[in-house]
Amino acid sequence: MGADFHYATFPQFTMSDDRKAELERIISGLTAEETNEFCFTMGFDCDDEESYSPTELMEDIEYSCSAQLNSREVSDIIMHDSLGCEYFANITGGMSYGDSATESVEPFNRAGYFDKIQNQCVRFAIEDCRRFFKNIP
Repeated sequence: MGADFHYATFPQFTMSDDRKAELERIISGLTAEETNEFCFTMGFDCDDEESYSPTELMEDIEYSCSAQLNSREVSDIIMHDSLGCEYFANITGGMSYGDSATESVEPFNRAGYFDKIQNQCVRFAIEDCRRFFKNIP
């Protein structure tokens, strides 16, 4: 059995109180069907509220969006949304023998699991790019 290459990305942006409130609003609006699918996919016990909570999801998002993650295990990359707008994202990964390639893969995957959250985080990352780099489309 050989190794597989796995990677995960998450939009890089500065978390503010307003952005955190918007993400918490999205998290609290997730349906039971969405959260049950998440629990099943991620291997959590859907009936045990202590298995994984919305607070932990917010912690994963805050961890995954940070520009301070650049290290041997996390770097950044320029990505494009479906309209071609550029933004920075954190990227992590490597070779896997059935385990996580890095410690950051799992938080990145959990943080980006829900399209509603991922899309909002991409918008935040694009806003930051446009604010910091005026010539980026």
